[in-house]
Amino acid sequence: MDAERKRVSLKPVREQGRLYYVAYSHDDELVIPLIDYSMYLSDRRALDEKSVDKIIRSVGSFFDFMYNVPNVESHWQFLTHVHDRLLEKYRDTEFKRVKENKLGSGDSLAAQKTVNGKLIEIYNFLLWYQHTNKLKELIGPFECRVSCRKIFGETSKDRFGGQNYFPLLYKRTGACTGGVASYIPSETDVSALSQYMEGFTEFVTFRNLLMLRLAKEMGWRRASLAALRCSQFSEERLAEMSDRGLVCVPPSQKFGYQNGFVVPPVLAMNVFNFIHDCRATFLAELGWDETRGDDHIFISASTGRPLRGNSLSAIVGKGMKSIGAPRRAGLHSFRGLFAEDKVGDETVARVALGLDTSTASVSAAVALEMGQRNPDSLRAYVNQKQSELVRRAVRRLNDDDTQLGTRDLTPVERARLLKK
Repeated sequence: MDAERKRVSLKPVREQGRLYYVAYSHDDELVIPLIDYSMYLSDRRALDEKSVDKIIRSVGSFFDFMYNVPNVESHWQFLTHVHDRLLEKYRDTEFKRVKENKLGSGDSLAAQKTVNGKLIEIYNFLLWYQHTNKLKELIGPFECRVSCRKIFGETSKDRFGGQNYFPLLYKRTGACTGGVASYIPSETDVSALSQYMEGFTEFVTFRNLLMLRLAKEMGWRRASLAALRCSQFSEERLAEMSDRGLVCVPPSQKFGYQNGFVVPPVLAMNVFNFIHDCRATFLAELGWDETRGDDHIFISASTGRPLRGNSLSAIVGKGMKSIGAPRRAGLHSFRGLFAEDKVGDETVARVALGLDTSTASVSAAVALEMGQRNPDSLRAYVNQKQSELVRRAVRRLNDDDTQLGTRDLTPVERARLLKK
């Protein structure tokens, strides 16, 4: 049944380091809006290839749906007649398709989150299409066929609008698209996973442990970890390192960002030592030179070639499964742990210093640490954790004051005590 559906064919084309798509309908007609939108995403928004691919395929799924709606012409000009009821029907049809996919988990909540992500991209596409073609009454907050409270070009909420902006999203699905993962590994989990990683060869053990530590202490995504270069941790760069640490800009970041992060001195030295000790010894023993790894820190134990992000995920995912972690727990879970630590540190310090602990303030501070351009993407997570963290912080302050007799300490001294 699914194989009989009319589909859009997408052909990737790369020019001068950018990804574009040539799109054809089921009857071999060029789908101009998708082609132009891929150019907009690559050229105007300068998104990375992975993001462009994900967005175009999400929007393409809506074209697939429209081509299969009875009495709808195959020509893409149906876009000017899209309305809320059609978009709602797409949402429910796509939910059923995703949930029943044999390669998926079959979980309803996971399927709703997947469809919400696609819907957000479709809303953004329709906003672009209306703006580019100077249309009226297609999409907007008042008297439009598609209801949407977002304005084209708005950056503060871009791609993370949620229910306030995109009314047809499934509700109560947890953190919005772009939020942290729901499973957060405990210290016991981290310890068990580290022990699991020690059951391999020396090179694999040290490589994987370093990967886990970077994920935990820096909160980087898998693509950023896989893209790290040895030259970023050279002896010359470490010699110029400040007391705070080494500034590092992962070559691959979500949405093509070029954020800089400060790697603590001890961690930076650990990376340097791995490169010049364990990694160098491994290559030498197998008779491979440095060109084989193309300057990447994380390389394969079987080929010496750079590991891709999905390989890092597979390594951690297998370890998570071995320690009995929830299904789909993986490398990205450490980003959630990083966020939890940062929210905790920020909240404790603000409570101790008598500063603002509002969701907006904490979200803004933690977003900087995580390289998130939009603090609102952390609001759901902070709201969930903050009450517990504030109560814990206040309780610890009172307990420490009572047991250690520190009620006369300054707020700064009390904050330092909490960090011990």
